[in-house]
Amino acid sequence: MGEDVKLVAKERTVIGKGVKRLRREGFVPAIIYGDNMKSKAITLEKTEAVRVWRDAGRRRAVEIKLPTSNRIAMIASADFDPVKHKLRHLSFYAVKRNEKVQAQVPVKVVSEGQTEAEKAGLILLKNIETAEISALPKNLPEFMEVPGEKLVEPGDSLKMADIIPADDVEILSDPEQVVVTVYEPSALVAANEAAEEEKEAEEEGAETEEGDKPEEEERKSSNEQEAAKS
Repeated sequence: MGEDVKLVAKERTVIGKGVKRLRREGFVPAIIYGDNMKSKAITLEKTEAVRVWRDAGRRRAVEIKLPTSNRIAMIASADFDPVKHKLRHLSFYAVKRNEKVQAQVPVKVVSEGQTEAEKAGLILLKNIETAEISALPKNLPEFMEVPGEKLVEPGDSLKMADIIPADDVEILSDPEQVVVTVYEPSALVAANEAAEEEKEAEEEGAETEEGDKPEEEERKSSNEQEAAKS
Protein backbone atom coordinates (compact mmCIF):
# COMPACT_ATOMS: atom_id res chain seq x y z
CA MET A 1 0.00 0.00 0.00
CA GLY A 2 1.20 3.51 -0.73
CA GLU A 3 2.11 5.73 2.20
CA ASP A 4 0.71 9.22 2.56
CA VAL A 5 2.56 11.81 0.50
CA LYS A 6 3.93 14.51 2.81
CA LEU A 7 3.47 18.21 2.08
CA VAL A 8 4.39 21.34 4.04
CA ALA A 9 2.13 24.33 3.38
CA LYS A 10 1.49 27.82 4.70
CA GLU A 11 -1.86 29.46 5.33
CA ARG A 12 -2.64 32.10 2.72
CA THR A 13 -4.28 35.49 3.14
CA VAL A 14 -3.59 36.72 -0.40
CA ILE A 15 -6.58 36.06 -2.67
CA GLY A 16 -7.99 37.29 -5.96
CA LYS A 17 -5.61 39.15 -8.26
CA GLY A 18 -2.90 38.99 -5.62
CA VAL A 19 -2.19 35.34 -6.37
CA LYS A 20 -0.45 36.38 -9.61
CA ARG A 21 2.34 37.85 -7.52
CA LEU A 22 2.61 34.61 -5.56
CA ARG A 23 3.05 32.65 -8.77
CA ARG A 24 5.73 35.05 -9.99
CA GLU A 25 7.58 34.51 -6.71
CA GLY A 26 7.60 30.73 -7.17
CA PHE A 27 4.53 29.65 -5.22
CA VAL A 28 1.33 27.81 -6.13
CA PRO A 29 -1.96 28.83 -4.47
CA ALA A 30 -4.15 26.00 -3.21
CA ILE A 31 -7.22 25.37 -1.10
CA ILE A 32 -8.40 22.70 1.32
CA TYR A 33 -12.14 22.07 1.70
CA GLY A 34 -14.37 19.31 2.98
CA ASP A 35 -17.41 18.32 4.99
CA ASN A 36 -17.86 20.06 8.33
CA MET A 37 -14.90 22.39 7.82
CA LYS A 38 -14.38 25.91 6.60
CA SER A 39 -12.31 26.02 3.41
CA LYS A 40 -8.74 27.10 4.00
CA ALA A 41 -6.53 28.95 1.49
CA ILE A 42 -2.91 27.77 1.51
CA THR A 43 0.34 28.40 -0.34
CA LEU A 44 2.77 25.76 -1.64
CA GLU A 45 6.28 26.05 -2.98
CA LYS A 46 6.11 25.37 -6.70
CA THR A 47 8.55 22.46 -6.65
CA GLU A 48 6.63 20.84 -3.78
CA ALA A 49 3.29 21.34 -5.52
CA VAL A 50 4.58 19.72 -8.71
CA ARG A 51 6.08 16.82 -6.72
CA VAL A 52 2.82 16.17 -4.87
CA TRP A 53 0.79 16.21 -8.09
CA ARG A 54 3.29 13.80 -9.68
CA ASP A 55 3.51 11.43 -6.69
CA ALA A 56 -0.08 11.51 -5.45
CA GLY A 57 -2.27 12.57 -8.34
CA ARG A 58 -5.87 11.71 -7.48
CA ARG A 59 -4.93 8.24 -6.22
CA ARG A 60 -3.01 8.76 -2.97
CA ALA A 61 -3.67 10.58 0.28
CA VAL A 62 -1.62 13.67 1.09
CA GLU A 63 -0.67 14.63 4.63
CA ILE A 64 -0.63 18.43 4.66
CA LYS A 65 1.36 19.98 7.47
CA LEU A 66 0.27 23.50 8.40
CA PRO A 67 1.70 25.76 11.11
CA THR A 68 -1.32 25.21 13.34
CA SER A 69 -2.66 21.80 12.28
CA ASN A 70 -2.31 18.79 10.00
CA ARG A 71 -4.82 17.55 7.44
CA ILE A 72 -5.24 14.35 5.43
CA ALA A 73 -6.59 15.13 1.99
CA MET A 74 -6.94 13.91 -1.58
CA ILE A 75 -6.22 16.10 -4.59
CA ALA A 76 -9.62 16.96 -6.04
CA SER A 77 -8.41 18.97 -9.03
CA ALA A 78 -5.36 20.60 -10.59
CA ASP A 79 -5.36 23.67 -12.82
CA PHE A 80 -2.68 24.13 -15.48
CA ASP A 81 -1.85 27.07 -17.72
CA PRO A 82 -3.28 26.08 -21.15
CA VAL A 83 -0.30 27.56 -23.01
CA LYS A 84 2.71 27.07 -20.74
CA HIS A 85 1.31 23.86 -19.15
CA LYS A 86 2.52 24.99 -15.73
CA LEU A 87 0.67 24.08 -12.54
CA ARG A 88 -1.37 27.08 -11.38
CA HIS A 89 -3.60 25.78 -8.58
CA LEU A 90 -4.42 22.70 -6.52
CA SER A 91 -7.65 21.86 -4.72
CA PHE A 92 -7.56 19.36 -1.84
CA TYR A 93 -10.55 17.55 -0.37
CA ALA A 94 -10.08 16.78 3.33
CA VAL A 95 -10.73 13.16 4.37
CA LYS A 96 -10.59 11.14 7.58
CA ARG A 97 -8.15 8.32 8.25
CA ASN A 98 -10.92 6.01 9.46
CA GLU A 99 -13.32 6.61 6.54
CA LYS A 100 -13.05 5.06 3.09
CA VAL A 101 -12.38 7.24 0.07
CA GLN A 102 -12.75 6.66 -3.65
CA ALA A 103 -9.82 7.00 -6.03
CA GLN A 104 -8.68 6.21 -9.56
CA VAL A 105 -5.52 4.08 -9.57
CA PRO A 106 -3.44 2.85 -12.53
CA VAL A 107 -3.93 -0.70 -13.79
CA LYS A 108 -0.78 -2.58 -14.82
CA VAL A 109 -0.33 -5.85 -16.69
CA VAL A 110 2.05 -8.15 -14.81
CA SER A 111 5.14 -8.88 -16.95
CA GLU A 112 3.98 -6.46 -19.67
CA GLY A 113 6.55 -6.62 -22.46
CA GLN A 114 7.45 -10.20 -21.54
CA THR A 115 4.10 -12.02 -21.75
CA GLU A 116 3.82 -15.20 -23.84
CA ALA A 117 1.63 -13.31 -26.30
CA GLU A 118 4.24 -10.61 -26.85
CA LYS A 119 7.03 -13.16 -27.14
CA ALA A 120 5.03 -14.73 -29.99
CA GLY A 121 4.88 -11.39 -31.80
CA LEU A 122 1.35 -10.50 -30.76
CA ILE A 123 0.21 -7.10 -29.50
CA LEU A 124 -1.45 -6.14 -26.21
CA LEU A 125 -3.97 -3.35 -26.48
CA LYS A 126 -5.08 -1.76 -23.19
CA ASN A 127 -8.63 -0.47 -23.20
CA ILE A 128 -8.40 1.38 -19.89
CA GLU A 129 -5.61 2.79 -17.77
CA THR A 130 -7.24 3.14 -14.36
CA ALA A 131 -9.67 1.43 -12.00
CA GLU A 132 -12.00 3.12 -9.53
CA ILE A 133 -11.55 1.74 -6.02
CA SER A 134 -12.63 2.37 -2.44
CA ALA A 135 -10.35 2.02 0.59
CA LEU A 136 -9.12 3.74 3.71
CA PRO A 137 -6.58 6.47 2.86
CA LYS A 138 -3.70 4.45 4.32
CA ASN A 139 -4.69 1.39 2.24
CA LEU A 140 -4.86 3.07 -1.16
CA PRO A 141 -2.56 1.09 -3.49
CA GLU A 142 -0.24 2.83 -5.94
CA PHE A 143 -1.61 0.56 -8.70
CA MET A 144 -3.65 -2.58 -9.39
CA GLU A 145 -2.48 -5.58 -11.44
CA VAL A 146 -3.97 -8.07 -13.87
CA PRO A 147 -2.15 -11.42 -14.46
CA GLY A 148 -0.22 -11.12 -17.71
CA GLU A 149 0.56 -14.85 -17.75
CA LYS A 150 -3.01 -15.47 -18.94
CA LEU A 151 -2.36 -13.57 -22.18
CA VAL A 152 -1.15 -16.15 -24.71
CA GLU A 153 -3.22 -16.23 -27.91
CA PRO A 154 -5.09 -13.74 -30.13
CA GLY A 155 -8.42 -12.91 -28.53
CA ASP A 156 -7.25 -13.52 -24.97
CA SER A 157 -8.38 -10.70 -22.69
CA LEU A 158 -8.46 -9.71 -19.05
CA LYS A 159 -11.30 -7.92 -17.28
CA MET A 160 -11.64 -5.92 -14.11
CA ALA A 161 -12.85 -9.13 -12.49
CA ASP A 162 -9.36 -10.59 -13.05
CA ILE A 163 -7.85 -8.08 -10.64
CA ILE A 164 -7.37 -9.62 -7.20
CA PRO A 165 -7.41 -6.71 -4.73
CA ALA A 166 -6.26 -6.77 -1.14
CA ASP A 167 -8.94 -7.60 1.45
CA ASP A 168 -9.26 -3.95 2.44
CA VAL A 169 -9.66 -2.61 -1.12
CA GLU A 170 -12.96 -2.67 -3.03
CA ILE A 171 -13.06 -2.32 -6.83
CA LEU A 172 -15.95 -0.11 -7.93
CA SER A 173 -15.39 -0.35 -11.69
CA ASP A 174 -17.60 -2.67 -13.76
CA PRO A 175 -16.16 -6.20 -13.33
CA GLU A 176 -16.98 -7.00 -16.98
CA GLN A 177 -14.99 -4.03 -18.27
CA VAL A 178 -12.15 -5.30 -20.49
CA VAL A 179 -8.72 -4.11 -19.39
CA VAL A 180 -6.47 -5.57 -22.10
CA THR A 181 -6.84 -7.74 -25.23
CA VAL A 182 -4.39 -9.71 -27.39
CA TYR A 183 -4.39 -8.98 -31.14
CA GLU A 184 -2.62 -10.22 -34.24
CA PRO A 185 -0.62 -7.26 -35.64
CA SER A 186 -2.34 -7.61 -39.03
CA ALA A 187 -5.79 -7.62 -37.42
CA LEU A 188 -4.98 -4.50 -35.43
CA VAL A 189 -3.71 -2.70 -38.56
CA ALA A 190 -6.86 -3.69 -40.45
CA ALA A 191 -9.08 -2.45 -37.61
CA ASN A 192 -7.22 0.88 -37.51
CA GLU A 193 -7.50 1.31 -41.28
CA ALA A 194 -11.23 0.53 -41.18
CA ALA A 195 -11.73 3.07 -38.39
CA GLU A 196 -9.77 5.68 -40.36
CA GLU A 197 -11.83 5.04 -43.51
CA GLU A 198 -15.05 5.36 -41.52
CA LYS A 199 -13.85 8.65 -40.04
CA GLU A 200 -12.94 10.00 -43.48
CA ALA A 201 -16.35 8.97 -44.86
CA GLU A 202 -18.10 10.81 -42.03
CA GLU A 203 -16.00 13.93 -42.65
CA GLU A 204 -16.72 13.82 -46.39
CA GLY A 205 -20.42 13.43 -45.67
CA ALA A 206 -20.34 16.45 -43.38
CA GLU A 207 -18.50 18.50 -46.02
CA THR A 208 -21.08 17.50 -48.66
CA GLU A 209 -23.93 18.63 -46.42
CA GLU A 210 -22.17 21.95 -45.80
CA GLY A 211 -21.56 22.36 -49.53
CA ASP A 212 -25.22 21.80 -50.36
CA LYS A 213 -26.41 24.53 -48.02
CA PRO A 214 -25.37 27.55 -50.16
CA GLU A 215 -27.15 26.05 -53.20
CA GLU A 216 -30.28 25.46 -51.13
CA GLU A 217 -30.15 29.01 -49.79
CA GLU A 218 -29.65 30.36 -53.34
CA ARG A 219 -32.65 28.42 -54.68
CA LYS A 220 -34.75 29.59 -51.72
CA SER A 221 -33.75 33.21 -52.33
CA SER A 222 -34.49 32.92 -56.05
CA ASN A 223 -37.94 31.46 -55.37
CA GLU A 224 -38.70 34.25 -52.91
CA GLN A 225 -37.68 36.89 -55.49
CA GLU A 226 -39.92 35.31 -58.15
CA ALA A 227 -42.82 35.23 -55.72
CA ALA A 228 -42.27 38.91 -54.91
CA LYS A 229 -42.36 39.89 -58.62
CA SER A 230 -45.61 38.06 -59.17
